[in-house]
Amino acid sequence: MVKPVPPLPEVESGYDARGPLLTVSALEHDATSVADALMIAGAAPGTAVWIDGPTNDIDAALGHLGLSPDRDLLRMDVRLPLSADIIADTAVVPTRTFVVGQDEHAWVEVNNRAFDWHREQGGWTVERVRQHQTEPWFSAEGFLLHDIDGELAGFCWTKIHDELDPVTGEIYVIGVDPRHHGKRLGQAMTVAGLASIHDRGIDHAMLYVDADNTAAVRLYEKLGFATGLVRRLYI
Repeated sequence: MVKPVPPLPEVESGYDARGPLLTVSALEHDATSVADALMIAGAAPGTAVWIDGPTNDIDAALGHLGLSPDRDLLRMDVRLPLSADIIADTAVVPTRTFVVGQDEHAWVEVNNRAFDWHREQGGWTVERVRQHQTEPWFSAEGFLLHDIDGELAGFCWTKIHDELDPVTGEIYVIGVDPRHHGKRLGQAMTVAGLASIHDRGIDHAMLYVDADNTAAVRLYEKLGFATGLVRRLYI
């Protein structure tokens, strides 16, 4: 009896600021099937690849395709609501919701200052913000801003994943203007974002963070997040 051949993992195609981009989950597949799927999908030179659940064997298999590990992202998860102790340890800051047609320019300026070192989150444009505003998931209700003396100082942009089971809220991007570092605004805005997610009836939240951003990882662990998945970039 011939043993059935397991299906290859699905490969999602797209683009980022650098060019072609492929994404594949290796959580239920071995290194050979992942490499085969990428070859079929056209992982040509210049194509970046994200792998969910990388292993040493996958590193080796993709090395034969000319791809090398470049960066790890951690998907961290937390159950809501946050504990009373965490909330009590957080300075409460006033927030308001993003106003479409008014806040785009200020947000882009603060975001790009906060992430001038980041290959994906830096370099946003107003046009890119407006494009995201047309996405089905966009909601100004979940886009929180904190002003100091009438100027934007920090933000927490959340995203609801209705397609997941259970429905999960994501801290999509959070940032603080470097001019306001040292005020614990990162923690305060994270807590505000998680409260906003829970207020919409959602008990699960997640975020992605660079594995080598140890300060951010420690902060999220302090808030009760735990790493649930590693996503590795190969270039």
